[in-house]
Amino acid sequence: AINENVHDRIVNDPSFLKQFDVVALALDNWLARISIGNAAYDLGIPIVNGGMAGFDGGVFVAIPPETPCVECLLPSSNKDKILNIVFSCTEKGKIVYEGAQYVKIATMATTNSIIGALQSQEIILLLMGFKDYKTTGKWPEGVPKPLWGQQVEFYGKSHKMAVFERSISPACEYHKSLAWLSEHE
Repeated sequence: AINENVHDRIVNDPSFLKQFDVVALALDNWLARISIGNAAYDLGIPIVNGGMAGFDGGVFVAIPPETPCVECLLPSSNKDKILNIVFSCTEKGKIVYEGAQYVKIATMATTNSIIGALQSQEIILLLMGFKDYKTTGKWPEGVPKPLWGQQVEFYGKSHKMAVFERSISPACEYHKSLAWLSEHE
């Protein structure tokens, strides 16, 4: 059964996330991703963010406080527009993203499977090694390191994948607020 109260619990009491070792995001809008992602980041919980549209998708892993957060992924130029878009998995139409117009098609089951598998692998790696890393400051030997502040993109039409390094965005409101708080403590 789907627990429809989970979102309210996270929004009204972000400490609800403390019971989890990893937070996986697979949501249809950026506002929810950022809200939940920032709450997990505040608590020091790794985040595995996955998203897809049509034939393409991507996975990003945030390791607080060392890597960018989910909000850092948004381009500052279109942030307000993007935050108001809900990307339905079944809806067809046209969307404008980063100045370009795209024909929106329903998400492909194969894309869902690939992105879901990548997210699952990253979650397993974090479950295998993150607690040791937090204790010792070293990733455990023999355990592959997850996408540490990196994003993997899958391009289904060309059957290609690419991995990108992500950095903390100077335009990220969340990181600006963290900097302000540390300056005023």
